[in-house]
Amino acid sequence: MVDAIDQTIEGKKLEESQKEAIREVGDNICVNAGAGSGKTLTILGKIIHILDKKLATPNEILVMAFNRNVAEDLQKRVAKLGKEFPNLSKDLERISIAEGTERKIHTFHSFCFNEVKKKENKTLAEYLQIPKKKYYKKNSNEEKEIHEESDDDNDARGTEKSTKFFNDIIEELVEKDKKFSNIIIQYFLEYLKRYQDIFSDITTMEDYEKFASQRLVPLYSSKYRVGKVNSVEECEIANFLFLRGIEYIYEDPYPKDKIPEKWERYKPDFHLIKKDEKGNIIYDVYIEHFALDKNGNPPYFFTDREYKKKYFDKIELHKKNNTKLICTYSHQKLDGTLHNYLTEELRKKRIPIPDENIMSNEEALKAFKKNKSPTEFSKLMRNFITNFKTREFTLEKIKKRSDELFDGYEKRKADAFIYLFETFLDAYNKNLKSQSENGSVDFEDMLILGRKYTELEKLKFLIIDEFQDISPLRASIIKKLKKQHNFKFFCVGDDWQSIYRFSGAELGIMVSNNEFKKFFGTRELFNLKYTYRFDDRLCEASSNFILKNEKGQLKKIVKSVKPNIQNPIEIFLHDKIENDFSLRKHVIEKLEELFKKHQNDEKPIEILFLSRFNYYTYTNAYTDLKNLVKDIFANKSTKIKFSTVHKAKGAEADYVFLMNVNNRNLGFPANIDDDRILKLVVENIDIFPNEEERRLFYVALTRTKKKIFIYGSDGNNCSSFISEILSPNKDIKENHHYINNPIRQFPRPKVLLKIHWINPFIKTENPAKKKGIKKGFMIEGINDVKKLDLTSFHQEIRNSKGKEITLLIRTDQNEPEIMKIKPVRLNEEDEGDAKYTLGFSAQEKEQDPLFLELEKKYKRLPRKNINARK
Repeated sequence: MVDAIDQTIEGKKLEESQKEAIREVGDNICVNAGAGSGKTLTILGKIIHILDKKLATPNEILVMAFNRNVAEDLQKRVAKLGKEFPNLSKDLERISIAEGTERKIHTFHSFCFNEVKKKENKTLAEYLQIPKKKYYKKNSNEEKEIHEESDDDNDARGTEKSTKFFNDIIEELVEKDKKFSNIIIQYFLEYLKRYQDIFSDITTMEDYEKFASQRLVPLYSSKYRVGKVNSVEECEIANFLFLRGIEYIYEDPYPKDKIPEKWERYKPDFHLIKKDEKGNIIYDVYIEHFALDKNGNPPYFFTDREYKKKYFDKIELHKKNNTKLICTYSHQKLDGTLHNYLTEELRKKRIPIPDENIMSNEEALKAFKKNKSPTEFSKLMRNFITNFKTREFTLEKIKKRSDELFDGYEKRKADAFIYLFETFLDAYNKNLKSQSENGSVDFEDMLILGRKYTELEKLKFLIIDEFQDISPLRASIIKKLKKQHNFKFFCVGDDWQSIYRFSGAELGIMVSNNEFKKFFGTRELFNLKYTYRFDDRLCEASSNFILKNEKGQLKKIVKSVKPNIQNPIEIFLHDKIENDFSLRKHVIEKLEELFKKHQNDEKPIEILFLSRFNYYTYTNAYTDLKNLVKDIFANKSTKIKFSTVHKAKGAEADYVFLMNVNNRNLGFPANIDDDRILKLVVENIDIFPNEEERRLFYVALTRTKKKIFIYGSDGNNCSSFISEILSPNKDIKENHHYINNPIRQFPRPKVLLKIHWINPFIKTENPAKKKGIKKGFMIEGINDVKKLDLTSFHQEIRNSKGKEITLLIRTDQNEPEIMKIKPVRLNEEDEGDAKYTLGFSAQEKEQDPLFLELEKKYKRLPRKNINARK
């Protein structure tokens, strides 16, 4: 009799390495699988084999996944297998049950939460409850939205609701707890921005430029309007002056007639100038901040060899011109003396600076809100709590680790953070406890309490998907179950795709035999040998790329069963960071090329756009490109998906567009390093530079079935990952694995603004709704502005101060008409900081002939004529 796994499963044949792993009878089987190698198919084969050989009943099998989408996909696929294996259909149906106590396919959270609800009747924390998609009742226009108790932390983390919950706790503590209030304002001032010792932690000019490139916006008001400053240290000085009420101008040009002829210009860092009502000068002082250590030396890697000479030249210039100058230094930031020194020097210059901030901590928090400091801190706190709980740390342990790991500046920062964390965690837990009669739980509590209560009548097989994402806490849950039942353990994962360290994943549990054995016992390791998603050339390129992480990984050689494609990687570089018109046009041209190439295919092609971060493709909002693509290719839009790389793990498409691959903070690899404070709760950090970013890039490379198009910046902003691919090496070859072409530059055509969202959340009457403005209307002009774009549009609204605005606006059916519309105020700030809106959001729409032609070609047909187009 033929084994079930020798038949086709989902129309596919298992290859020998899959069947070998499935048939193995050992207690602990770990399957090491590459991208596209059929991990889920292997799990389905294992379930079929267990049932076919009657090794266990459905009640004796448990399948665990790491997120809800994977679990739901498994449930659906198991249910469909009944048609291929009719003799096993009843058993497969029982395993695919999606709800209730009989459920056999779980996420770790749903499995544990079921037990927690039964034993303690706790609810899910309100801030983690996410709304399901809106739906309409049958034969009705009534819209209904329901909330669900999500068991998927990847869905609920990082939402606006989550951020607001954390920010609200901060506000409440600032209001009620004086010590917390003082320390958190000081923390925002001195420690929140990512900071490195430029004399020891940074060793190259390239790394220094990365460190200096982070967006640094100091506190501002109508009196202190300043854009981005150049360094963390300058940002701290600017904020210190703001909080102490000292007015300044950032980089105010020094009088040109007082500088040497060979100096083109001179802009001291800060100009402190104040006049009385009659125009008499109260004080007039400059501050220059220098990257010098205690010995008066700049970092040794500085390329400006005359940096120190310029320092003395500036001092001499101020002496010659009899202008007052205060010099501050990087070493003062590091040794914690900057504020006291600056205070003393200001008083010497007869500037009356108070000992404390001139505003209350509540007012200071309000000011910090404008540059999103509380939100940045909330994300850090959420991450810290996740790892603190997931790795089951104690306050005593993190205090001990602080003593062992940090000194100087970092120790002062750690001491402040630990106090804030301890106070915040207490308020956080009290808040969860108060949310229902028996309290609520977050995702970490689910696992901790769930481990306490997990009890099963009988378990013979436990199957785990995406095992590379295992955390010590999850592993301890499996360990407890194994002690109770001594089941057969079958896990499948790809250590090359381990990208969730920020939520507690511990790769070493899969990679290290000793770490695995600590939780589960001795294992047998099997390697899946083939990928079914992409060809050998992409397989070679992606494998060689990921293997640059030389340690802390399992070795595997993965081959493809698909025919080779010439240059599966296409790289397109241009000399700008911005998501400019030329880049957008190139993307549109490439999409049209693909749709034309596959127009006669039986099955429509699928396109996937990826970016490292959710909201950015170059410096423009990610949704700008998304809206443009969806507008132009309207009848293809269901086959075009947009995602971050994190959320795309497990996904695949015929073609992938990877955007924003450059050497910037929001580029790829991301230059926003994890805050070093996380070292207190994350014991294993990257062995190699960008180790986890490399794994993330590998995930991006391996989502495609055919080709991946990588869009990046050239020159100084070229991503180190792209440079690595392009550098002459024997492993990744040009005109074999990849091609590299520049993007042609085009002049930008006339721009109109298309309304894509009417704001339903305005407290007063929405001015757009009042005027009958709808989604899809086009704006051709605003007031007397000659060049229309989003920047000029928003500037006119800001400048209006609530006064009536003139729009030239039209629908698709009508000629443009002039419309008078009055903005409404969005906030309660001082007039200088007031924000106004017309009640809608718009996107730029270039009037390019190609765009307009393709928009007509791919226009979505009315539903009744949906079959008219081939």
